[in-house]
Amino acid sequence: DPSTEGSLKCRLWVGQNGFLIDRVPAHLDAIVIGSGIGGLTVAAVLAKAGKRVLVLEQHERAGGCSHTFAENGFEFDVGIHYIGQMHECGLLRVIMDQITDGQLEWTRMDDQYDNIILGRGDNTRKYELYSGKHGFIDALKRQFPQEEQAIETFMKHLKKASKHVPLR
Repeated sequence: DPSTEGSLKCRLWVGQNGFLIDRVPAHLDAIVIGSGIGGLTVAAVLAKAGKRVLVLEQHERAGGCSHTFAENGFEFDVGIHYIGQMHECGLLRVIMDQITDGQLEWTRMDDQYDNIILGRGDNTRKYELYSGKHGFIDALKRQFPQEEQAIETFMKHLKKASKHVPLR
């Protein structure tokens, strides 16, 4: 039994002892291990198909790589930061609308949607990220003019690789 509420020992005890077999529903069609984005997606699709699904997760909350954490005053995203290609009638948008019954509202990102800041004080470097294929490439070339050829080569490789991925 854990000695103090909220302690690591308490969280481990709950995680290791929180599963009770008598609380598992009878007649399940599927058990999904892990509540990351993949597990939740599979569970949602199966449930929409009329299957009885149980999702098991050892972490204290669902979501997998969609979590954030803070350390030393900084917040870190451990997974998805932004989702592109979610325009109306786009393949990814249609898939997401099917999984969520259209409950998600998508907002177009600003053209300059984020900054990457490295270092502190006099050693601080700031890089701006822009949305859209051309905006992204143009911003990289502006910020790294000596790497223009490498950026072009990278983008060619990215385009070639994307042709082998069915979700475009």
